[in-house]
Amino acid sequence: IMPSLVGSEMCIRDSPSILLAHNHPRGLAIPSREDIAATLSLRDALRAISVDLIDHFIIAGSDYVSMAQSGFFSSAARQTFAFRSPEDDLDPGFPAD
Repeated sequence: IMPSLVGSEMCIRDSPSILLAHNHPRGLAIPSREDIAATLSLRDALRAISVDLIDHFIIAGSDYVSMAQSGFFSSAARQTFAFRSPEDDLDPGFPAD
């Protein structure tokens, strides 16, 4: 996700909010650490230009996860996922894209 590109689109369109979605073709609708970190980073960048990130859906086949409803937008998620070291991404217990 390129925050500057998303942010410039929001400014051009004068959008007050955005909803994101992407697919996980391997069949698991579980957000990866990269998904979470990128989403939180993008949310911060959008807030700077007064755009609200409503939700980010992860879709896999007929299954989906709402990151907002699942608590990934909370301050606890920010502390847990946003500033992880590269070694943490090697944890086999948490799926990567």
